[in-house]
Amino acid sequence: MTTPDTDTPNDDPRAHWRFTSGADWFTNWLSHIKAGRFDRDTRWCTQWWRHDEVVIRLEELWKAWETARLSEDPAALSSWWTAHLDVHWRALTAGNGPLYLCTPDKHTNTATLTDTCTPPPPGWFDPPIDHTTAA
Repeated sequence: MTTPDTDTPNDDPRAHWRFTSGADWFTNWLSHIKAGRFDRDTRWCTQWWRHDEVVIRLEELWKAWETARLSEDPAALSSWWTAHLDVHWRALTAGNGPLYLCTPDKHTNTATLTDTCTPPPPGWFDPPIDHTTAA
């Protein structure tokens, strides 16, 4: 049965999400799940939110988690662990990941590619001229 308040065809699924943001989800759920799982090869940063790649990956992990949580597929959350969290978490916490200079106790600013790249010259990425249509 469709009611005006809950099950309209245009119902925004985000209205049923448990958390309000990736940071909220990380702070109140994932950080409790992953607490204390660090060894000498695992990188983490107390100021994880200062690393753009970490924020972006956690935001996408949260969205996928909320979607899986609300899915009618009974395997959706299991798949979320293996297809999303395991992959992203390894990338985030690897010794060569975005937190490679940080420790669980200390944040270190890292250079961005913009800091170490020369911009392309003007016109470098312009589309090629199509000589076959020239009149």
